[in-house]
Amino acid sequence: MNRENTPARWADAIAARVGTYGNGPWLLELGKWLGLAGKDWLPDSSGDERVTVPAPVRAIQIELCTLPSHGQAPPQSRLNHIVLDRVFFNGEMAAQRPHEAALPFGLDAKENTPASVEAKLGHGASVLYRGKGEKAGIVSWELDDNRVVEVRFRTQAKGIGQVQIVRLMKAVQFGV
Repeated sequence: MNRENTPARWADAIAARVGTYGNGPWLLELGKWLGLAGKDWLPDSSGDERVTVPAPVRAIQIELCTLPSHGQAPPQSRLNHIVLDRVFFNGEMAAQRPHEAALPFGLDAKENTPASVEAKLGHGASVLYRGKGEKAGIVSWELDDNRVVEVRFRTQAKGIGQVQIVRLMKAVQFGV
C-alpha cells in the first residue's frame, strides 16, 4: 500500500485542512479516497448551505461550504473557494476496520483516555470543555491554530467513540 494513501495519513491530512480553503485538486483526490464519484459531492454554488458528505467506508463524515467569492470565481478555480468546514471521525468503526479507517493525530480508538489524547494533541492544546454528569465522556480541546477537537469517549473514558473537528473564527487559506 502506498504510504500516502493510508487511512492514518488521510485522517491527519483531513484534520489539518478543517476550516480551510485553497485545497483545490486535493478535494478531488479526497473524493476518490472516500469512494465518491467526480465532483457531484461538492457544493457547486455560493448559495449552497453546508453540504454534508457521509463516507461510511472510511468512517468519516465531512461538511463543506463555499466562500462568498465562489460564485464570482472563474469555473476552473472554484474548487479553491470550497471550505472543509467540519469533520467527524467514527472511532467505533476505526477500531473495527483499521485497514480502511483511522483517527487523526495518531489517536487510538480502543485505548486512548482524556489524558493520552491531550498528550497526543501537544503542548498547544488547552481544554475548552470537560463534560460532567451525563456528558462526562465529552472533552474538547482548542489547538493553537484555532481548531477545536471534541472527543466523545466510550464508557469509563477509555476508547474513542467519535472525534469532531471544527475551526473557530473564519476560514483560512490552507498552507498560509
